[in-house]
Amino acid sequence: MLRSLISYTDTVLPLIALCVFFFLRHKIEKKEEIIHYFILINFILFGATNILASFRINNLFLYHLYALIELWLIGYYILVKLLQNKKAWWYLSAAYTIFWIIDVLTLEPLDVFPSFSGGLSNFILIIISMSYFFRLAKSDTILYFQKLPAFWIVSAFLISCSFTILAYVMYNFYVTNKLVMLGNQIATILYISTILKFTLIIIGLLCYRRPQTRSFSLLQEP
Repeated sequence: MLRSLISYTDTVLPLIALCVFFFLRHKIEKKEEIIHYFILINFILFGATNILASFRINNLFLYHLYALIELWLIGYYILVKLLQNKKAWWYLSAAYTIFWIIDVLTLEPLDVFPSFSGGLSNFILIIISMSYFFRLAKSDTILYFQKLPAFWIVSAFLISCSFTILAYVMYNFYVTNKLVMLGNQIATILYISTILKFTLIIIGLLCYRRPQTRSFSLLQEP
């Protein structure tokens, strides 16, 4: 029972996050709106993967799609909304999209797990997340980091992407050496990654519970 519940965390947790976003929608600042779309896509996409899996239909093409969408949306949130560097987002998105297409056409077709494109997407998100924290560390707002929704949201991707990369490395090792016992370990790591990601996103959204003042709004900019 518990294992079945955990296996649906990729759908249940986005649903909880959507509910939190809905109740706080009038307080959440505009730059966090893209996180709403990201959460909604997670709910729809992983809901679809679970439905397809229940009918024993290959759902790996959705994981390919997710790697691309996650990089686009979260890259836009961090680089454009937080770091105000739209040009970097355009270059990064274009370069990754080209790699994604090449990977699908040559190395990992849509019916194969996207370990290369997914791993690269997560690695890039770790780098740009660290860029945000470096900038935050140099600003006065570091003294109030616990009040910043962006701090928790970016932390969600820094931590979850680190776990996900580990799962991708294990997957490649598993495929190369045909170690069936690693299958459950990979799934466990992905569950932990999802739980951490959405827990931290929810914490970030809950920072908007308190009435905002001008000083709080100023804290949002690193």
